[in-house]
Amino acid sequence: MKTGARLFLTLSIMAFSIIAMIGNSALSEVVPNSICDNQRAIVIATEGSKFEPFKSFTPVFKKVNALNLEVGKIPTGFEIDLLNTVFNQMPCYSVSFIFNYDSAGEAAFEGTVPNEILKKSRGPIDFGALFPGLTQKRKSANGLETDQYLWDMTIATTGITQERRDKYKIEFSDTYFKPRKHFFGRATLTQFPQDLAGKRIGVKAKTLFAKYALFINKHLAELNLTPMILTEFDDVTLPAFDKIFAALKQNQIDLTLADDELFITAKQNDTGLTPFQLTGPDLIQAFGHEQFGEGVGVAFRQSDTVLTLDFNRALKAVILNCGTGGYKSIYEKYFKAASSLISHCK
Repeated sequence: MKTGARLFLTLSIMAFSIIAMIGNSALSEVVPNSICDNQRAIVIATEGSKFEPFKSFTPVFKKVNALNLEVGKIPTGFEIDLLNTVFNQMPCYSVSFIFNYDSAGEAAFEGTVPNEILKKSRGPIDFGALFPGLTQKRKSANGLETDQYLWDMTIATTGITQERRDKYKIEFSDTYFKPRKHFFGRATLTQFPQDLAGKRIGVKAKTLFAKYALFINKHLAELNLTPMILTEFDDVTLPAFDKIFAALKQNQIDLTLADDELFITAKQNDTGLTPFQLTGPDLIQAFGHEQFGEGVGVAFRQSDTVLTLDFNRALKAVILNCGTGGYKSIYEKYFKAASSLISHCK
């Protein structure tokens, strides 16, 4: 089993080095397994920006004369390692992983042209395109819909909510992560949520955190308090949290909010964030906690019940594995504290 995991990653790197030179941002495939006669090829999509330690990107360089030129990026991180391990338990699937489009991005779809989502999404895939892409069909060269979808799964530290199921006609995997969540910044929150009145808040666009901020503002208005001043940051040009952290340092916002693990990792890697801290209650247990749903999971089309069930079986096996190569070892590779560890291996 360990050999398979290493092989998947190695082949992904090798194939990406070749593909990157022709402008395609898809990672390669799991090697066909001899015990499965008919593999199903699937595409997994994620947003094309880092969200450490869940996902980041390692540059791939190619020597051209005397220069080392960056020809692409390979995703790494907790969720990537988890996917590798889960799909080692799923030999009847071959997997392509996609996170970016450029002017040659349609090459990822074997000559088919991108639909409206992709036309608007040159460069990194935006978080807001992930759910619609699960049910959008690819188009042929003559503009007609094919029987193939843009992608079959998405993974992006995604909160599981019934509203998302209903709105996008999607289903989620079982929960593989239940992160604590806090506000983060210089301001101290003693009375919650009253102390948020009038504060300048930066949130990542189109996320449950942006939705939660609107919910809190509605409550502040009911209390006749000044609403928060909200600024949404997207992943266009730079990762959203690069922009948010820059805004904190430049005193353009007072606070932001996200998963604790994001802030802990960011402070370890950036001394400029030393003055900032987690503040207020854990939002999973605080007022309005139901806005955050049931934990973090992978998203599928509702109609794709076979893939969903197969993935959940494999995920359960990984979570129950307390040894090397199991969920706990992957978790401990990226996280210091065990606050969000969902395995029985605690």
